[in-house]
Amino acid sequence: MQVEEITQILRESPSVRLIKSRSVDFFLSFVIEAFEGQAAIMQERLHMLLENRLDEQENTLVEDDSEMTRLVEGYSVNVSKK
Repeated sequence: MQVEEITQILRESPSVRLIKSRSVDFFLSFVIEAFEGQAAIMQERLHMLLENRLDEQENTLVEDDSEMTRLVEGYSVNVSKK
């Protein structure tokens, strides 16, 4: 394999782009969990697992955002009392 071929693969490969993306942690942990103990799963099951994971992540983000809002509001109240 020539250097040009390797460079083209690294530049154009969807797999390489995924590994370099910010979502790589999410993707790899999802795939490891989804395929744990099995070599193949049905597409419908994979889709359902991904939907569940995304819902869980969204709920976590909403909870984190709500907590941050409470902290900021509490800080604002404390600052205004001074």
